[in-house]
Order: sequence, then C-alpha cells, then structure tokens
Amino acid sequence: AEALDAVLGALSLPDGAPLRLPELWAQLAERALAMARMPVVVRACGVCLSLLKQRQDVPGAPALAPSEWRPFAQAEWLHGAALGQLAGAKGQAAELSAQLRTQAAAHLATATEYSLHAHAPVHVARCASAFWAHALPLARDGATRAATATMTRA
Repeated sequence: AEALDAVLGALSLPDGAPLRLPELWAQLAERALAMARMPVVVRACGVCLSLLKQRQDVPGAPALAPSEWRPFAQAEWLHGAALGQLAGAKGQAAELSAQLRTQAAAHLATATEYSLHAHAPVHVARCASAFWAHALPLARDGATRAATATMTRA
C-alpha cells in the first residue's frame, strides 16, 4: 500500500502536475486494483483519461495511433472493474449498487470503444463481456430498465 502511494507521488511533477505518461498511470491503476486500493485505481484512471482529454482538446493535434489508445482503453476497463467490484460488495445497498453498476457499465462501454480504436479484438471482447455482466442485471430491474435501454443504444 505504501509502495502505491510512493509511485503515485513519483508520477507527479514538483508542481503537482501529473507526468504525461498514460501507460504508467494505467499500470499503476492495474496494480492498485489487484491490491483492492480503489481510491488509487480511480485517481490513476482519472489522470490517465485526463491526458487523453488534454490531447483531444489541442486544435490540429494528430490522431492517435492504435497503440496509443491502449492505455486509455485499459484505464476505462480498470475504472469499470473497480466500480463493478464495489457494486458487488457484500452488504451494498441496492440503490448504490445499481448506481455503481451503471457507472461501471458506462466505463466498460467506453473501454470497448477505445479498444476498437486500439485494434485490440481480445480486449474488445473482454470489455463487452464485462459490460453485459453489469447491463443485464440493470435491464432486469424495473427502476433501472429505462436507463439501461438508453445506454445500450448509444
């Protein structure tokens, strides 16, 4: 746990800005998920994905190469997996569980899209499978059925 905190600090510049290395942020999130350190997963994924947004916000920036999409696909998948684990936690309130599943499904849908950009068919299948594992229970629940139908049409 302390090692993850040290890595989190090492991936930041002296002014607190994150290093622009999405691969490292995605790897940190993966290690944190393996250790069930959900706050670190969420932070690392958030930083990784903010790097994508910053790049997309630059006018005239070149399109990402397929290999450059991989850490972003991984970050979305890991964020969805972390939320999915929280949704399935023993004793989790049904309403909170549904909210977490909805958020997990949204991240997994985006992970599927990014995996397509990355030309990674195995990852596409993994993300889509995880997406449906969350979307189907939501579709069966009357309280979340409409939101799920909207999400699956996107």
